[in-house]
Amino acid sequence: MLALAHFGLPLLLAYYWEPFAIWLTHEGKPLVALEGISLWPTEAIRLVTLLLCAYLIFSGWAALTQNLDDILERFNLREMRKDLVNRQRKADRHLPRWLRFVNMFSLRLVLPPDMRHGSPNEPFWRRYIVQNRISARAMRTTACVLLAALASWCLAQALHSPWFVPQRGDLSLTVHQWLHSLMFVAMYFLLFFVVDATTFCVSFVRGLTASRVVNWPSATLRTFEKELQMPGVYLNKWINLEFIAMRTRCVSRLIYFPFIVLSLFLMSRNPFFDHWTMSGTGLVLMVLGTCVALACALALRYAAEAARQDAIQHLSDEIMRASGEGPAAPRRRMPAAPPARRFQPASVPKPAQLKLLLERMEQLREGAFAPFWHQPLLKAFLLPFATLGGTSILDYMALANL
Repeated sequence: MLALAHFGLPLLLAYYWEPFAIWLTHEGKPLVALEGISLWPTEAIRLVTLLLCAYLIFSGWAALTQNLDDILERFNLREMRKDLVNRQRKADRHLPRWLRFVNMFSLRLVLPPDMRHGSPNEPFWRRYIVQNRISARAMRTTACVLLAALASWCLAQALHSPWFVPQRGDLSLTVHQWLHSLMFVAMYFLLFFVVDATTFCVSFVRGLTASRVVNWPSATLRTFEKELQMPGVYLNKWINLEFIAMRTRCVSRLIYFPFIVLSLFLMSRNPFFDHWTMSGTGLVLMVLGTCVALACALALRYAAEAARQDAIQHLSDEIMRASGEGPAAPRRRMPAAPPARRFQPASVPKPAQLKLLLERMEQLREGAFAPFWHQPLLKAFLLPFATLGGTSILDYMALANL
């Protein structure tokens, strides 16, 4: 099917191009690209934008899924996830439909009374599983698209922006209206798909940081204890950071997607093709969409840095205690998991080991922990300016290895 779409349709269109072109232009609108008198190049770009939105949504979901599989393998979480998925499916059967719908959006998972007992972090992980489902993501994204469409209509009514289409005949106007509507719905869906993935990741990062219990099962702790030769009770915060780095490395790249389609949208409205103008409503919506995407990316960055600072502060306290420089009170221990998953540290590590771990935390440069100038955020923000004559900016950024 993919090969047919990539090769079959272009070949079929090329074979029947002459009658197809005559049909498109039979009402007088010419089919030219370089004379500024045809809307068909604009409509072709919009069709490409529509198809690209569908492809980016699919590839974004595939990237998130593959990234999650890599995390499950790296952190030895497959058994825990399988167990929690089975428990949540059992819980869903006892919940009414409206509560299952609420669980897709809620910051606190609703469980039946007989399933509220377990490890301190079990509801936290169950919420991640429930809200990471494709159905939940699609539901949240669709809700945001509907609200955005309503807000856009209200904005257009408030601004009374004139809507001008340089068409000749009913065919070109009909094609423009359909592609205009479908493209904007697809762009909204892509934007809010990225927003949902980013905000969900921000919420999860904050949940990991705020937790005062060991976040990870004993299998994960044993894996990192073998790697670092250190008792697992000291590694909880470091595992948090490595998890955040792996997840945000994938999520941060999604920030490119809305700006790619925004660049194509600006290109399609270029007066080079026809007498196109940008309405006030379009400008406001474009600015608002850009601000939403940037705000989500910045929130992810700040949440990750807050998690790093929390981990550094916690480990610095442990180093002081291990060095005998801290208060005389007994060493503070984080609450452990239930007896079935309890993890006992082998011994107290040396201060030198803890200092090396602290250095790793400070030098972590992956995902949202990368320096600001290496983040996709700035490059993505400048991408639409390439369609407005700003290609030299991107060239300079490439020369600077940004």
